Amino acid sequence: MTRRIGAWRGVLVITHHRIGEPTDSRLDWDLWSARPDDFAAQVRFLSRNFELVDPGALGPEMARARGRRVLLTFDDGYRDNYDVAYRVLREHGVRAAFFITTGFLDGDATAWWDEIAWMVRASERRTVPADGFLDGTVEFDDPNRQGAVAALRRTCASLPGRDISGFLDWLSRATAVPRRDPADARADWMSWDQLREIEAGGMTVGAHTVTHPVLSSISLEDQRREVRQSIERIEEELGSRPDLFSYPVGWRGSFTDQTKALVRDSGARLAFSNYGGFVSGSNWDPHDIPRANLGVDTDAAVFRAMTTIPQLFARW
Repeated sequence: MTRRIGAWRGVLVITHHRIGEPTDSRLDWDLWSARPDDFAAQVRFLSRNFELVDPGALGPEMARARGRRVLLTFDDGYRDNYDVAYRVLREHGVRAAFFITTGFLDGDATAWWDEIAWMVRASERRTVPADGFLDGTVEFDDPNRQGAVAALRRTCASLPGRDISGFLDWLSRATAVPRRDPADARADWMSWDQLREIEAGGMTVGAHTVTHPVLSSISLEDQRREVRQSIERIEEELGSRPDLFSYPVGWRGSFTDQTKALVRDSGARLAFSNYGGFVSGSNWDPHDIPRANLGVDTDAAVFRAMTTIPQLFARW
């Protein structure tokens, strides 16, 4: 059926975050993109039916050409990207891009969404009160508390960057759970040696800032620092300067034209957003390449529809 439908013009770029079983973790379950068996099935399907694009080859000519082209990307730098995803990709001879939040690998920063989940799931309390940052009480009304995690994550993501640490301090008091030490979270992330290994295995490493702020919510100077320091840190560890970048969160409004300009000026040849859609000749912008995001509950039929007819289904 895939081949009967035929080719289309453009490249579908897919965003992944984590590969694994979310219910085994106390962290934010919404970051999982697929379970291991599902991810292996997706890569097998793609490798048999599509041209899997090397990230370094993506350009305007490819975006205009007719074909069935898919590019796989991973954001943040989670350890399961090495343990699970890299093994599957290597088995099928597929190359992908891995965008790294350098402060997470260095143990200098925590993922604020995971820290929210960590505190909510560890709390002996049943609610977070409507106080300070919240308009209404957030109740821990489901056994795994993921609904509360998602609600608090949305609140945090909407805040100016300067207020995120204050929000997490407030949540620590509201849940009576200490904030998570970045050193304790270090095992969640790949090591630099593992990153060197996946690069040597044919993968592309790109930058994803130092601490993963919503860039539009911080000053231009702070944006410049986040972008450049992440690029320079990867260059320091891997020996070559990355020329690919992805915007944290990546929603419309999470970066601006000024952000795009400073990313370009930092030497990034391509920069990726994350608000759905696929790139074609008609929307080619090297510093705003749209990606389609996957969730752990994306079933096989939806995945096949999204990849086979992206102009209709790859919009979320």
